[in-house]
Amino acid sequence: MKLAIKMMLKRLIMAALVLAVAGMLGLCVFVYMLSSTPQMRLWRFVFGSYATTTDLTPVVFEMADKRFKIPRNYLWDKEDWQGGQCNNLGFHALLPNFDGYTEANRAEFDKPGWYRQIRIMLSVHNMPTGNYHALMTRRAIYQRIIHPGTKPHKIKNLPAPYGLSQQQLLPRYPGDKQDDELYVAKKANGDFYWVECSPDKAVPFPSCSTHLEYSTHISIRYSFAKSRLADWHRIDNDVIKTIRHFEVKAPLKE
Repeated sequence: MKLAIKMMLKRLIMAALVLAVAGMLGLCVFVYMLSSTPQMRLWRFVFGSYATTTDLTPVVFEMADKRFKIPRNYLWDKEDWQGGQCNNLGFHALLPNFDGYTEANRAEFDKPGWYRQIRIMLSVHNMPTGNYHALMTRRAIYQRIIHPGTKPHKIKNLPAPYGLSQQQLLPRYPGDKQDDELYVAKKANGDFYWVECSPDKAVPFPSCSTHLEYSTHISIRYSFAKSRLADWHRIDNDVIKTIRHFEVKAPLKE
């Protein structure tokens, strides 16, 4: 009888260990999937994948043919940046004034969700010495959204607030589902603008993202809370103004 009980307990312990391992593997896969989704990148920030600091020390970066001098408290992917050459550079700020991370506003940055946060990624898409030059203008990226592959989407225009027009991308074939909402507009200076937003009930913290070309070699992607979509025009102008403020105009050394 005692032997039977011992065998049963041993089996229960083994089963519990197997379930625990399977659960950990499942959690790892789940977190990876979330971290690969643009609207859920904040998950990685909340759980420590990103490092932030309140250090105001400026750091100089070289990207393609540009140089930027950015205080460390704006950087969100590494707290001990030493500067130098890089191909990707991410920083964050609080709207509407693009404030960096400080002790005074730490709680605002650390909230789960977007709220007043904006995240900006600078990326090198063309090397000055390269022969191939990718077209990363805002219009070109928009064309790739509405015309992926060989068959373009048919577009249904819908009314939208804030001076925007919504373009519903109709399925190109059965099962082709388009979840994000696409909005377009013309800015006050005549420039074309587009932004993609997650539907309100699709994710816990809906956000909006867009791309633009900062220079021939550097492109920008930035994201902000969908609840701030009414400020799209001001946000777009201020993103460019902020990056220009960080740019060092001195020529690069040969």
